[in-house]
Amino acid sequence: MKKETPSIPPVIDFPTSLLPIVDKVVAHAIKGTALPKNLSKLVDWFEDEGWDDLCSAWAEEFVALKLFEMAWLNFSDRELLTNLDEPISVTDEERLTYARELVKRAFEESDGYACPTVHAVQISNKQGQEAILGWLMPIHGQGGPVAEFQGVFLDKSQFYQSLRDADYVLAPEEKSLKNETILRLWAKPSKPTRNVTVSVAWGNELHDCPMSQRTWQRVLSGNNIRRVESFFYEGKRFKADWMFNYSGFGSLLVTYGDEAVGFDGSLSEAQILVDDEPVAWFDDSHHPV
Repeated sequence: MKKETPSIPPVIDFPTSLLPIVDKVVAHAIKGTALPKNLSKLVDWFEDEGWDDLCSAWAEEFVALKLFEMAWLNFSDRELLTNLDEPISVTDEERLTYARELVKRAFEESDGYACPTVHAVQISNKQGQEAILGWLMPIHGQGGPVAEFQGVFLDKSQFYQSLRDADYVLAPEEKSLKNETILRLWAKPSKPTRNVTVSVAWGNELHDCPMSQRTWQRVLSGNNIRRVESFFYEGKRFKADWMFNYSGFGSLLVTYGDEAVGFDGSLSEAQILVDDEPVAWFDDSHHPV
């Protein structure tokens, strides 16, 4: 990653009602305090009225390749052999050459879905202390760009590292992609299916939040993860915001409608299924609860 060049970000003109949320988000990034329960209001504002501010925060003007998805689709001996003129005995050298050519081509073509743009929005509180809100923005065909919130970070470096940890390759780091990373994904390609389901009850019904194993690992690592899932109640469709680790490791807040709280508690109270098998939540010492 190239060294960041100091710059003065544009001043974001937040609605007055959002300023207390901004202050709490900055405090969380700096001091580790709880995220505000209404964080979704700030995120939703950026994805609507604040869209121009979000788009202008295209961090360093680079993209990130979804390496994990490329691996699932292409990192196999079968795919490699179908792209060769004659059969060979596949070795790691051929695997690495093939994979690096795919990565190089992906960055050259910069497909808007496979290589979403990286957006780091800098916000500050009344004291001038700063934090970063991170988004990825893939392009979904004729649907256009879609903002995918990644979380709250102390600075850009922390945001970028979270993407690396999730097996994204940042464009400036293409040539430093490790052989071990490619072979790890080749040997055990993981299809990004939503094989993990977290369920909690409210309104006398059990509600589900499915996610991929990769996202679940980020929850287990203590990252602030936000998921949006729809549910139906009395024939009407609602959108629920699921916020994991929002006020400490293992916390879960689910809100819906006009800031109604469906669940506010611990993942130890939730039903968790991995590949349809029940699992126990772990506390911050990684002991089963």
